[in-house]
Amino acid sequence: MTNWIDVMVEQERFKDMARFVEQERLARQIPSEPGRFEQMMRPALARFGRWLEGLGRRLQARAGIEPMAEGHSPATLGKSA
Repeated sequence: MTNWIDVMVEQERFKDMARFVEQERLARQIPSEPGRFEQMMRPALARFGRWLEGLGRRLQARAGIEPMAEGHSPATLGKSA
């Protein structure tokens, strides 16, 4: 004969399994690769970065400041490789 505690435990176990399955289903819906927006923006941001770098070099030349070496930025100055 089953008592009400066993029934309650079984119902809780069933609810836990249902929550786990729902979480798994939602996790599978999340894209693991970059979306269309990111794929579209990468080249544009790279192009914009190159334009900003060129602008910085032109401004340095106009101000009479010696341009930084290729591939270096103020964030990497003073750090050893």
